[in-house]
Parts: sequence; C-alpha cells; structure tokens
Amino acid sequence: MKFNGTRAWIADNRFENINGNAVLAGYVSEVSGHGARDVLVSGNTITHCGWTPIDVRSTSGLGGNIIVRDNRIIDTRDAAVSIKGCDGVTVVDNAFSSSTPPSQGGWIIVERSANVVAAGNRFSAQAVEVKRLPDRR
Repeated sequence: MKFNGTRAWIADNRFENINGNAVLAGYVSEVSGHGARDVLVSGNTITHCGWTPIDVRSTSGLGGNIIVRDNRIIDTRDAAVSIKGCDGVTVVDNAFSSSTPPSQGGWIIVERSANVVAAGNRFSAQAVEVKRLPDRR
C-alpha cells in the first residue's frame, strides 16, 4: 500500500511475504513530493514484509500528523517502523516480534524528524524501542 496525499485510513489489512514495504506513507522521490499527512495506519497484521514493513517518509519535510497504532508486525529485518523527514508521528500500542533482532538495533528508526511519540508498544528485548539515527544530509 503506497499513499502520498492527505487523509488516509489504512486499517485492518493482512500483508504477508511482500518484498517491499507493506505500507509506505510518504514520497520516495529525491526531486519532488510533499509527503503524506493526516494518515492512520491501524489494526494491520504484517508478516515477512520488506526491510521496514511500515515506512513513513517525506523528502520535502512536509509530511506528518501520522498515527501508527495497534498493528502486529512479525519477522522484520531492518526495523518495524521507519520514520524519515516528518513532523508529528505517533507510534503507539503496536506489537513487534521477530526471530532475529532488527539489523539497525531498534524497532522504530527515526531520522531527520521532529515530534515523534512512541508509547505502549510491545516488543521482545532483543533491541531498543526507538533509535534515532544521525542526520545524513
């Protein structure tokens, strides 16, 4: 599911064995794109999907007001949720599990973002909940 716009509700889906991200809220072009705003990603079950099953990004820095809640993410490689270039992202009450820890050492990876809240997430103790990466400009 790829969304780059305003106001979306991505809820109660089952994603399994997808090479790429199960949910991409935002824009991936380095040239243009505003980023997703006012998005709810909730109640999804995601198993064996991409390096980061839920990817929230904005190359312009205009993406934000995104809520990721009550999702179940199983067997991730890099991180369960990746946030890059956004302002105002809430990640709450999700369940993260994997047979191996995320490769970057955190279930939620944050880069060049502000006002990110993570609370009430359940995960195995193999990795930290949130890891903020240094800005790479």
